[in-house]
Amino acid sequence: NALLKSERIQKQKDFWLSRLTGEIPVLDMPLDFARPSQKSMEGGTLFSAIDKELLDELKKLAVLTESTLFMVLISAYSVLLFKYTGQEDILIGIPVEGRNHPDLKDIIGSFVNNAVLRSYPTGDKTFRSYLNEVKEELIKVFDYQDYPVDVLVAEYGIKRSSGIGPIFDTLFMMQKLNTTEWVTGAFKFENYNYNSRRSIVDLGIGAYYCDDAITFRLEYCVKLFKADTMERFLKQYEVIL
Repeated sequence: NALLKSERIQKQKDFWLSRLTGEIPVLDMPLDFARPSQKSMEGGTLFSAIDKELLDELKKLAVLTESTLFMVLISAYSVLLFKYTGQEDILIGIPVEGRNHPDLKDIIGSFVNNAVLRSYPTGDKTFRSYLNEVKEELIKVFDYQDYPVDVLVAEYGIKRSSGIGPIFDTLFMMQKLNTTEWVTGAFKFENYNYNSRRSIVDLGIGAYYCDDAITFRLEYCVKLFKADTMERFLKQYEVIL
């Protein structure tokens, strides 16, 4: 509670206000079905993976541009959204772990907060110049990730159509897994591709990085998109990568 009243949080609040006040762009993806008047969270899930050769090249690009693999992946994702929509102002939600203090590291519970990347993938930019823009913006986003961006919706009356999310319509996350399987005593555990049948946004990608491999998990709203449309969407993301 003291943190929320601190000068540090006020500074973070000012940052997010500078990014999210005014007209909030709605992601204008081509839909297979008419958007329901009330937001639906009924979802579908698809999986794909990239090979080690491509992953190694993406890592090299991250090193050459002094960025991170996450920055490369989310930049490519926003380029894909630009290709689909033609929009040059795109918002992408980014779940962050919210454990910026060492004392929080081993505390049980969810500290996840949704930060937002606002970027401008105009067609006259090279990918490297755009990646550099995204990198600089993400550094700020992660510096100001403690502020609960959702609070802006309540405090400043940010309003959009009832059928869409209050701030962003898509998200991208990356999670590093330690290993593909765990063994303890008589039990062996391995990753399972779980279909949650739920999507909190229109569409979103999770990148799961483990043992020199990345698996992508795409969650999408089945009231908006067909499965085969989303399969093409995933394949086109791999093409851009």
